[in-house]
Amino acid sequence: MRASQPALLAAGRVIAELRDQMVAQWADWLGDRITAAHTIPRALVEREFRILLDIISELVGPLRREVGTVWLQACEHYGRIAATRGLAAGEVVEELQFLRELLIRNLAPVLAAMRARQGMAIMLRLNRVIDKGIAVAVVGYTDALIATLFAQNGVPAITAEYDTTDVERQLDAIEQQLAVNCFGSLRMARALLPFLERSHGAIANVLSLAALAPVPVLPGYSISKAAALSMTQSLRSSLAGRGVAVHAVFLGPVDTDMNRGYEIPKISPAAAAVGILDGLERGEEDIFPDPASRPVAEGYRTGIAKLLEREFSAAAP
Repeated sequence: MRASQPALLAAGRVIAELRDQMVAQWADWLGDRITAAHTIPRALVEREFRILLDIISELVGPLRREVGTVWLQACEHYGRIAATRGLAAGEVVEELQFLRELLIRNLAPVLAAMRARQGMAIMLRLNRVIDKGIAVAVVGYTDALIATLFAQNGVPAITAEYDTTDVERQLDAIEQQLAVNCFGSLRMARALLPFLERSHGAIANVLSLAALAPVPVLPGYSISKAAALSMTQSLRSSLAGRGVAVHAVFLGPVDTDMNRGYEIPKISPAAAAVGILDGLERGEEDIFPDPASRPVAEGYRTGIAKLLEREFSAAAP
């Protein structure tokens, strides 16, 4: 059962339009629970809600394949923050279950106006999205508790203070990096798609080795590049039948402002550009254009992640 594109767009628009209203309803339902932990202010919890609803509005729209990874990462972060708020695991599940109820209640008028099959397809999609989000949020919650235990030598401190400013900085960084590295690239590809189809052109998304394994000192950057990799793979699958090739470029450190101050081997931007063009000429799906990334190439191209990408792509309708 599959919803039509107009039906999905209609549902996505309603979620986007009612986002702030649903955030207020969610916060009111939480009551005292939202302010129980003085370390995490109400405004920060509401911001988490807004991020989740923003992503859900895209998950029922034309970008749904590309933002699936972002949804899972956002839910994992939600679970981590829930641990800091002092919630039990069951309360994390309960809060996301209420999100399901909010969506059903607010989407009901729109879904009722659709053909029954279309409305049912959208509800099934949203149920799958929420179910996956709950599972990942609980994992994030558990990981955060374990990290706290290790940080306190096995004895969690009830009065431990959390830097809320630091949490807000993390959210700012993740949102900014996703906007540039994932959504920006995706929107550019969508805008140029008609021209690329006519010319049988190609898209080369410049990623990073951080897309394959996170750099601990750059968490927002690493999250955005991992999301951009998933987006690139989804684009590759969806555009394969439309004559547009999609390439992923896995760069190592490049001598730019971003890496200034790091005493590590770097390649010049000009040399990186030459390596990317060489990979495009060879028709490589995944391009490893510099000395730092080349040793990874063979293992990635023959590894389980690449095998799964091919299998999932072949199974796509």
